[in-house]
Amino acid sequence: MVINMKTLKIIKLIILIVLFFSCGSKQELKEETKQVKLVSNIIEVDTKFFIEKIAKLDNRLEYLGDKPAIIDFYATWCGPCRKQTPILEELSKKYKDSLYVYKIDVDNSPDLANTLNVSAIPTLIFFPLSPARPIMMQGFMSKEEVEHYIQSFLLKN
Repeated sequence: MVINMKTLKIIKLIILIVLFFSCGSKQELKEETKQVKLVSNIIEVDTKFFIEKIAKLDNRLEYLGDKPAIIDFYATWCGPCRKQTPILEELSKKYKDSLYVYKIDVDNSPDLANTLNVSAIPTLIFFPLSPARPIMMQGFMSKEEVEHYIQSFLLKN
């Protein structure tokens, strides 16, 4: 199925409106699910795990991990998200000793997505170990694009 740009913009606008009206306040994150599971080398997490183990959500986003990470915000019904998953699975295996790859379903964690200003899916957030700010990329990314960010941003010395 081919989707033209106008239709894509309308879909993005609808998603943005739904997220805006369905999500709670940025200050009031709640425990939305209690699920953490390993999918290949990708770790599927919920809001509670994210807040406790991945990043502090104070005035600025502070990464807590011991290796760089990629966070994939996705939805099971999203076509581009389904195309993004095998790319992340392949790269998570290739870089399994160098970085973490996490997945967060926006339907199960809408408050977290709202707090992090995830307005389109898929959205990838690249967390380096250094004090550099994370980079957020919205929309489908090719394997080459993701690997470029891994090499030039996450694993650079």
